[in-house]
Amino acid sequence: MNDFFTHLNDLWRLDDLWNLRDHWQSLAVWGTALLSVALIAYVLGWLIRAVIGGLIARIAAKTETLWDDYLFEKRFFARLGNFLPAVASYFLFSGLVTPGEPHSLDNSLFLFVSKLILLWMCFSGTSFFVQFINNVEKGFLVIVGDKKMPIRSYVQVVKLFLFLVAGILVVSVILDQNPIGILTGLGALTAVLLLVFKDSLLGLVASFQLNSNDLVQIGDWIEFPGQNIDGEVTSIALNVVKIRSADNTVYSLPTYNLVSVPFKNWRNVNEVGARRLKIAFPIDSQALALVAPAQEKSLKKAGFWKVPDFLPEVTNAEAFRFWAQDYLESHGDVHPDLVRLVKIGDPVGRGLPVEMVFYTRLTGYPDWEHLHSRLLCHYLAALPTFGLKVFQDVSGVFKG
Repeated sequence: MNDFFTHLNDLWRLDDLWNLRDHWQSLAVWGTALLSVALIAYVLGWLIRAVIGGLIARIAAKTETLWDDYLFEKRFFARLGNFLPAVASYFLFSGLVTPGEPHSLDNSLFLFVSKLILLWMCFSGTSFFVQFINNVEKGFLVIVGDKKMPIRSYVQVVKLFLFLVAGILVVSVILDQNPIGILTGLGALTAVLLLVFKDSLLGLVASFQLNSNDLVQIGDWIEFPGQNIDGEVTSIALNVVKIRSADNTVYSLPTYNLVSVPFKNWRNVNEVGARRLKIAFPIDSQALALVAPAQEKSLKKAGFWKVPDFLPEVTNAEAFRFWAQDYLESHGDVHPDLVRLVKIGDPVGRGLPVEMVFYTRLTGYPDWEHLHSRLLCHYLAALPTFGLKVFQDVSGVFKG
C-alpha cells in the first residue's frame, strides 16, 4: 500500500514538472471564452435579423412615409446582424480573456484572435455602411428623383472614401500599427494618389459645379457643337456621363467635359414651352413683279390678300409675305406671345431668300418636325398663287 501512494506522489510531481495542469486550465478558459463569444454573437445576430428586423420592417410598412421602407429593408438588418455581433464579440472577448506574458502562447493566441475579430469588424462594418448608402440612394431616386441632383456621383465619392478608410484599418490591424501613422506615411504618396484618382477628383469637382450652377440634369437633351454628339442625358456618375442619342446609341464622355467643353442644353425649351423654328427657301427673282389689279382681285377672292390698304403698288413677293405673316399669327401651333416674323433677305445670286422665324408650342420630338414640314409644304404650294416660284439650279438630262 505504501508503494502505491509513493507511485501516485511521483505522478503528481511529474504533472507539476510538465505544467499539464496549467495547460488544461488555460485550454478550458480559452474554450469557454471562444464558445461563449460565438454563442452570444450568434444569438445577437439572430435577434437583430429575425426579431428586431422583422418588427421594424412591419412598423415601416404601416407608416405613410416611404423613406423607412427603402432604408429598413431585409438586407439592411442582415448586414447589421453581422456588424453588431462583431463589435460585441471584440469587447466580450477582451473582457473574458486576458493576455498572458509577452512572448507567451496565451499572448500570441490573444493577439491572433483579437486581429481576426477586428478584421471581421472592418469587413462587416464596411458591408453594412455600403448597404446603408445603397438604401438611401435607392429611396432618394424613387422619392425625390435625380433630375435636380444627380446623387450617383456623390454616392460614389462616399463609397470611395469608405473603402479607403476600411483599407487603412485592415492594414493597420494586420501590421499592428496605428492608423494615424499609416495616414502619415500615405502623405508621401500624395502625388501618386493624385495621379491615380485624377479622373475621380476632376469628376467630383465637375459634379459640384454642375449642381451649383444647375448646368445639366438627368433627362436634359444636350448637344456638343462640332463634335457630332447630341442626345438625352441618362446618367451622371463620378467619372462618366452617358448620353443616349436619337438612334438609341449611347455616348460616354468624362464628367468634367460638361464644365470644360461648351455645350447646348435644350431644357429651357421645355420649361418655357416654346421652341424656335425657322423656315427658309429662295424664290426666283425673275418672277418678281408688281401685282396687277386683276391679280389683286383674284387674291382677295381666294382669301390670300392680306396687304394693308395704305400700301400702293405692292409686289407679288410683298403680298406673299403679308399673307405668310397672317397665316403664322393665326396658326394654332404657333406661340402667340413670342416673335413671329416673315422677312425677305438680300439677294445673293441664288434667288431671293424668304425666311420665317417663329416659336411653336410643340416642343416634343417629332411634333415640331411635323409642323416644320407641314408649313414649308404649305408655303411652297401657295407660291404659284402669287405668281412666284422656287429658285433652283438648272438641271436636265444629258443627251449624247
